[in-house]
Amino acid sequence: MNVYVPFPSFYLEIKRKRVDRAFRTIATIVVAVLILAAFAAGAGIGYYHAKGGEKKGTAVGEDANKNATRKDILNGTDYAEWLKLSTKAQQEAYVQLAKYTQQLMSDFVSYDYQQQGSLGDLKVQVYGPDKVYGFSAFPVQIKITVDKKKPDWAYLHLHSVKVYVINTETGQKIWTRTWSWSGDDVPLLNGDEFVLGTVLKVPDDYAYMVRDAVYSGNFNRAVYHNLTNAVVPRFEIGVEIDAQREMWEWKTADSQEECNNLAGGKEHVYDSNSSTCYILTDMVDTDVTGETTSAYMHTSGVPDFGQWGNLTASAPKSMLNSEYVEMYQIFQQRLYGALSNFEVISMATPIHVMDSTANWKFIFEAVPDYFDPLTKINGKLPVFGDDFRIAVARIIKGGQTWEIAYTKSTKMTDFTTSYELGLPVKYTSTNDTIDYVVAGLAYLELTRDDGTKIPIWYMVVPKVSVQENIEVAFKDSRIRPLVELTNKSQVSDADIQAAQQLVDTIKQELEKKKLQADELRAKAETMNIPEGIEYAKRAKDAYENSERGLDKYLEEVKKGKDGKWALNWLNYARKMEDAGDFWLNAAIKITNGLKEQAEWNAEQAQNIEGLAKQYEPHFDIYGFLQNGIQLPFGLTLVDVLVIIIAAAVTWFGRQFLGPIGSILGLVILVGWFSGKFIGEHLLGGLFDKLKFW
Repeated sequence: MNVYVPFPSFYLEIKRKRVDRAFRTIATIVVAVLILAAFAAGAGIGYYHAKGGEKKGTAVGEDANKNATRKDILNGTDYAEWLKLSTKAQQEAYVQLAKYTQQLMSDFVSYDYQQQGSLGDLKVQVYGPDKVYGFSAFPVQIKITVDKKKPDWAYLHLHSVKVYVINTETGQKIWTRTWSWSGDDVPLLNGDEFVLGTVLKVPDDYAYMVRDAVYSGNFNRAVYHNLTNAVVPRFEIGVEIDAQREMWEWKTADSQEECNNLAGGKEHVYDSNSSTCYILTDMVDTDVTGETTSAYMHTSGVPDFGQWGNLTASAPKSMLNSEYVEMYQIFQQRLYGALSNFEVISMATPIHVMDSTANWKFIFEAVPDYFDPLTKINGKLPVFGDDFRIAVARIIKGGQTWEIAYTKSTKMTDFTTSYELGLPVKYTSTNDTIDYVVAGLAYLELTRDDGTKIPIWYMVVPKVSVQENIEVAFKDSRIRPLVELTNKSQVSDADIQAAQQLVDTIKQELEKKKLQADELRAKAETMNIPEGIEYAKRAKDAYENSERGLDKYLEEVKKGKDGKWALNWLNYARKMEDAGDFWLNAAIKITNGLKEQAEWNAEQAQNIEGLAKQYEPHFDIYGFLQNGIQLPFGLTLVDVLVIIIAAAVTWFGRQFLGPIGSILGLVILVGWFSGKFIGEHLLGGLFDKLKFW
């Protein structure tokens, strides 16, 4: 049988009061949040609108990310920021060298080691750098720990220690360092640690190839291909120890004479304090061999921090009037060889075009500090001696044949100093010239503590690609009058006609380039090179965008003082021609087998297109809502939209929250318009007063 038990009414009353209190709290928070949100939005919009006078504006709803200047168009000034050009590139290069040196200083760590032989007599530990970059020489320490035996003079005689690198792919032992002792020089160890240090090097089949190229100047495609595809073989470090351990026995003896009799002519020691006779009974061979199992794991390719530089391929030809044209810039580069032992920064004037001259400069230095752990043992660092050569090779059509165009060498003697080697390069072209390869080659010999000379090599390849000597459509004589026309508040029919003629002339040149892009696309299709097809297509698209920019420029110029986007469209058009030229160069390179150079040109083309689009005016929905329709009382479409939202909030608030919900819409309106007023009339002045920069 169910029995009804009435729930206490006072409990329901308490619960209702708690709900009411919670509701009021939530409602208060909602109102406060709405006020703050509306106020902040209004203030932000008001401030943005008030400061909008500083930004160029024209047709309703149009905007651009950047506003072009005369210098941007005539001198390519905006390229400086976009391509990260610098007036202090050389100082920056030395700063980067210092940072690189610090980052190369690797921790000295214990390598895993497997030992065979007299495990109970001595223990071997091998120490080396945590990071060995590329085909580098590296310091190594061998720590020998001898177990303590009784008596105290039960010595281990260390006769020789060998350490070497094992190419585990071939079994070859290389760069062997041997220490040997005899007579009174033999180390006698019992419970002691004995540390040796020297220099080893990873297996390397390319050092003498580089030496020949540096000494003879014969830098060719085979050398370049071998060095750029070189891979460090797997290797470990081997250790061999030849030693003997003294074996002693001891007997009780009451006197020295008794001990002498017990020894029977063998070497012996009598301890009168303990009445003990110690007799040397034998010398036991204590040979130990072993090798590391983790040395190769510490090798690495090119370190990320070594991949500095800003420029790729070349700066655009439209920068010929720029202040940067004669200033050295840091090019992106690829590094090969002994990356822990040597460092190079490649610099050049920014523009590289066939049949013109570019000035190159390489700043380079060795990194002897990498071998600091050896000073604690040997008291000195290894000695370097070197030759450094810049080689410039001309690449002939088809990409298979290279010819030396320029070369220059120097020698370093003081490795505490950075060296600079400059070379003006004339990119003299032939009918068959496709590109040039610029490379810096270093061959060093490191003299180890035993006098052994260890060869070290280094190659730096700047990511430069010499541009085809294609005529620039936007010549200075054509574009300067177009720029000057934008300064006129009143444009005459004669001005328009003159501008139209210049635009038509530029378009004729662009049409020629479009035809060349079509030819390259057909060639790439025949050769089945997808990248070539894409590059040629992108070139044509860029030239068409350049033509579109010219048409838009004319439309703006015809508006006179109301045509605010003329400079933007003109800069857009010029930048798009530059981008098209790099796409065209990429197509030429790839169809001649120069994939790397093609990629560098394509990368630069994308960079320039990105800059051009910053100037392209586009529809701005906020601008349209703010200025699109003139409404009474100074209202904008944004204000109307806020009023509609407030009305909707009022209706829904009343439906779900009752009378209190009706004020939510009013709260939004008060917050919005008060915030907008403060943003337009107060924030700008306040910020100006607070500025200290």
